[in-house]
Amino acid sequence: IRYSARSVIGQHIDAYLASNAENIERTCEFDATDPMLSLVAAGLGFAITTPLCLWQSRHFVPEVRVIPLSSFSHHGLYRLRLFGHALAAQAANFISLS
Repeated sequence: IRYSARSVIGQHIDAYLASNAENIERTCEFDATDPMLSLVAAGLGFAITTPLCLWQSRHFVPEVRVIPLSSFSHHGLYRLRLFGHALAAQAANFISLS
C-alpha cells in the first residue's frame, strides 16, 4: 500500500526503495494518507509515510505499529513503516511535536 508515484512523497519513497534495491509490488496507490492508512489499520498491508502525514491522520495511530526507517536520517527526514497492529503507546512515544 503506497503513495501514488504522481505525488511528491510517493516519488521520494520510490527513490528510497530504488536506492535500497527494494522491489515492492504496487498493489494499491493513494494520493492521500487517510485512505492509505485505513487499509493499513485494517491489517491489509504496510505503508511508508512521514511523521507529519501520520500526525495529520493521527486517528489511525491506535490501530497501527510505527517503525522508523533510520536510513532516511541522512536526508534529515524520517519515514515510518506502518503495520496493522494496535500499538498506539509505541507510536505515541515515537512521535514528537517539538
